[in-house]
Amino acid sequence: GGGWRGAKGGELEISSPSNFVLERSAVEVMPDGAVVARLAVGLPAAGRSVLGGMASQVLTATLPALVGAALSAAGKQAGVRPAPGQPGAGVLLDVPGLLAHAAHAELQSMLRDALPSSGLVAFVGNGAILPRASGASGAPLAAAIATPFLSPTSLEVILSVPRTDLSPYTSLPPSSRPDSSTVGEDSVRVRGLGIRPGVTVIAGGAYHGKSTMLRAFETGVYDVARGDGRELVVAVPSAWKLSAEDGRSVSSVDITPFLTNLPGKSNGAVEAWSTTCASGATSQAAGLIEGLEAGCGLFLLDEDSSAANFMARDSLMAQLVPPQGEPLSALLHKVRALCNPSTSAQKQHQPSSFVLALGACGAWLAVADTVLVMRDFLPIDQTEAAAQLVQAQGGRGALAPQVALGGASLNFGREPVAAAFKTALTGRLNVRGKRSLVWSAPKGGYGPGRGGEQAGADVNDRDGAGGFGSGEAVASVAPDETELDLNLIAQLVEPAQARAVGCGLQHAAYRLMRSGKSLSAILREIDAEIDRSGLGSALGLPDSGQLARPRPLEFAAALNRLRGAQFSISASSQRTLVGGAGAAVEDDWNK
Repeated sequence: GGGWRGAKGGELEISSPSNFVLERSAVEVMPDGAVVARLAVGLPAAGRSVLGGMASQVLTATLPALVGAALSAAGKQAGVRPAPGQPGAGVLLDVPGLLAHAAHAELQSMLRDALPSSGLVAFVGNGAILPRASGASGAPLAAAIATPFLSPTSLEVILSVPRTDLSPYTSLPPSSRPDSSTVGEDSVRVRGLGIRPGVTVIAGGAYHGKSTMLRAFETGVYDVARGDGRELVVAVPSAWKLSAEDGRSVSSVDITPFLTNLPGKSNGAVEAWSTTCASGATSQAAGLIEGLEAGCGLFLLDEDSSAANFMARDSLMAQLVPPQGEPLSALLHKVRALCNPSTSAQKQHQPSSFVLALGACGAWLAVADTVLVMRDFLPIDQTEAAAQLVQAQGGRGALAPQVALGGASLNFGREPVAAAFKTALTGRLNVRGKRSLVWSAPKGGYGPGRGGEQAGADVNDRDGAGGFGSGEAVASVAPDETELDLNLIAQLVEPAQARAVGCGLQHAAYRLMRSGKSLSAILREIDAEIDRSGLGSALGLPDSGQLARPRPLEFAAALNRLRGAQFSISASSQRTLVGGAGAAVEDDWNK
């Protein structure tokens, strides 16, 4: 108070986590067991003068007391705490709560690790609370009105993971616990719905839980905090939400599996498709190919956020506009080629699985391995009923004939052009909102920083790439700014992840991109560097407390959506692969 010359400051700030348990730079446990916390201190000041006495109190009394109370069990036992009325008064480390939190996070991680060996791509434990308090909230719906999840018995599985020292601190819903006769002393077993590889359709009426269940799988790639309700929902780490993104930038993506015979253009135009303003269908087609390139093994699609003409094309429209007059091929007719490695045209990429939330297009029932119908947020196994309906309509071949994937390169060996990325990433990085990144340069622009290693002299400043105040920015984009809108990247769940993505892009452009190195190789290298050196050090910001780890898929999404980005596809990669775009798939799906 007291106006401009009055005493201000003294705040202690640390990155505030969400419900998601992510690797963060704010607090790290080092190999020797030491705990490092990175926070910001607003030094007390009056006008332009720092108030030394108050600053000394903050740094030598308040801060050590907070550390002792919040980061040390010994501090709690000794009663170390800030004095009443001081910042952080009453803060004490909840040791039992911390152990329970760690136990639930450990269990989720082990359940996720157990999916491949159990023949699953996703799992929902019985008793989970999937609905959220509101569409704008990450908190669970109140237990008094929420419907706990319960798997249909026909699809119920039991995941078994090793028992650890933390296992006694876990608390499982009664419906997720197997019979006592199946519980071993050396394992923890959880009962629930198992999603197997292939195509899973989640159908049902509006507001009955289709999208809610799909969103649970989206976030199932991360551990969540105890009390979130989704502690027993896990998906393979390579799961990716695929949506239409009208207006996004696309650079050199091979979308020939879905787009050919453009009027007035050669097929070369779609073997390395580039546009600054993609349509819904072409953006979703490009996103699928980019996902394959980045290692996605499970695509999650919601009818509400997908392009209708990319998803399916009904028989009446096909009669009115025959295939030779329609350049676009729907995913419906290519999905089995993506799932089945024996018929997939591109064997460099792993087989893919699909989970789709659908309410309008029944033709997808013809290609589904599993069909769930949601009713009052509970799944019902309708796989057999769906198969009978399909047979009554003429069979799978009549409703959804399958063709080979085709393609020229499917992005195999696609290389980023370093010079283009360096030009686009010049300036100071700011995070706007939750998922938008902006690089802004002062008048005249930034030149290369120290040793040409960074995009600008201020890239590593606290107010730039990852420091406090990074989220402070004007609402509009100036002509000398580069904006990267990641708002439709649903699995980018925190601003700290977006900031790490921006730093990772700069690091890749100035340190990793070179001729002969593919995008997929760069993604692996970034991930390995983070494993080896830690998040902040790997991204060039060892002192930042404002970073959270994204997956390689989020790094790839950002690299692919950056306006001004350029990629090259080597001549050896531009080859026609097994099966033409119109060749029928040689299996029993068309019978």
